[in-house]
Amino acid sequence: EARGRGNSPYPPQRLRKARHHRTLEWSRLLANHPQATTDDQLRHLELALNQDQRLEAERSLARLESSGSAASAPILHARLLLALDRGQAAKPEALSLTRTILASDSDHLDAHRIYWQICLDPRDPRLAKEGLAHLRKTADRNDEIGREAIRRILRTDTLPPDDNRALARRLWSF
Repeated sequence: EARGRGNSPYPPQRLRKARHHRTLEWSRLLANHPQATTDDQLRHLELALNQDQRLEAERSLARLESSGSAASAPILHARLLLALDRGQAAKPEALSLTRTILASDSDHLDAHRIYWQICLDPRDPRLAKEGLAHLRKTADRNDEIGREAIRRILRTDTLPPDDNRALARRLWSF
């Protein structure tokens, strides 16, 4: 892949799978280099998230946001993952970020799953109605997201048996 500092013999997906104990350190050096690209910084952020290095990921996210990349989809997704990592205290922030992601990219399966998880949290039933309405609307799609919505509806036991059977038949027909 042609990069600003020459050609790398390793594709990005291979670098992400690297298991060396200094991978994160090297990634940080690259991301902080004056000629680092936004992609370099995003890869470092992704690596920090994948290695459960929350503080490192937050620093990387702050650098990206200060460079003016705050509204891009990967940045929003990283902010969402960090908010989820903070638990119940960050639930309103996570809900807001998920709504933003879904408004701009309705084909993001993980965002749908996270949204449903937040809304259908049994410890906080205030959003259950909104979550079920979104599930039912999404179940009409004829793609993987619609299929996932059907699966989730069938697990909620909120529909009459005839409706459940109809959804199960629809799921089998995919």
